[in-house]
Amino acid sequence: MIKLIIADDHNLFIDGLKLLLNDEPGMQVVEIANDGKELLNVLQHCPADIILLDINMPNLNGLDATRHIKRSFPHIKIVMLST
Repeated sequence: MIKLIIADDHNLFIDGLKLLLNDEPGMQVVEIANDGKELLNVLQHCPADIILLDINMPNLNGLDATRHIKRSFPHIKIVMLST
């Protein structure tokens, strides 16, 4: 099972992605975060294989969050999202 975390500050986008991804065999959205700081907190207690990460978020943007994640969780793959 591939465990995904979605980090984005638009709840409608998150809800749509969750619906699509949870219907895919072998994939499960295990957690969501609405900004980079929340994502870093989530990662302390929720392991993931892949993070779908928005670039433009409040409090800690996706680029800065990626730097923190790669230092602390180098095995996690990150897919950057942007509109």
